[in-house]
Amino acid sequence: MSQHQFNSFWYGKSLTPYEVLCIKSFLDHGHAFRLYTYEEMAVPVGTELCDANEIVPRDQVFFYNSGPGAGSVAAFANKFRYALLAQRGGWWVDMDIICLSADIPQYDSFFAFEEGKRINNGMLYFPAGSAVMQACLEGAEASGQNLVWGQTGPKLLTETLEGFHLSESAQPISLCYAIEWHQYLYFWDPALFGTVESAVSASIVVHLWNEMIRRIGLNKQKAPPPGSYLDYLCKRHAIEFSQPPISAVEIHLLQQFIRFRGGLVRRLTGEQRWLQFGPVSKT
Repeated sequence: MSQHQFNSFWYGKSLTPYEVLCIKSFLDHGHAFRLYTYEEMAVPVGTELCDANEIVPRDQVFFYNSGPGAGSVAAFANKFRYALLAQRGGWWVDMDIICLSADIPQYDSFFAFEEGKRINNGMLYFPAGSAVMQACLEGAEASGQNLVWGQTGPKLLTETLEGFHLSESAQPISLCYAIEWHQYLYFWDPALFGTVESAVSASIVVHLWNEMIRRIGLNKQKAPPPGSYLDYLCKRHAIEFSQPPISAVEIHLLQQFIRFRGGLVRRLTGEQRWLQFGPVSKT
């Protein structure tokens, strides 16, 4: 088995059960996990908690201030990962990446397509001193803080890799992003358990697309619907919840609302912007 040290970042004073799921999924498969934070917090046993100030000082933290990502720290997290990998190298995973395998090969570098020719930055591996990561860091810093969603994430990474003539070296979608961003509720739908299980059969991780969950305001203190693929993952890694499960009916109603809203927006504007709405709660 090839086992590795994975790194991530969390901003805030505590984790929800779904971030605990992320960490435990790696630990339970025999990998090590290092979490960078600016706060002391409870983490799963075996997690190495590190001071994020060692990578980027806390006074540089910023948030999206407008658009569908308003209030999210994701743009800063993009900068943080590039700085971490440029300085120290190694594996990076977002906190909504769930490990499915104890046997992850060793790569000289790792990045994967998420859709079409776009490359996601949710799971990366680069050696210390990587010119690609240094270029991404410089690009993120040059972009400033008045950003649109994804500008310093997949867009910047894809353009940088293209500039280095490396984009065609990206791993296939099936390895990390078999369930695509617009399918994010598949993980929560018991009726689609088999669909998800089949889709991720060749995957080493799955991506839960937390930003989409944030935008629709799902309560992350609640367990997923019983019988869903996400319920399977939570039970596999013994994740505890303080509140009862979200019902499958709620998920189906959300799916219907999103489809209706998407159709309405397309009819009115001719554009596919149906997921660009803000959270209905801050949970």
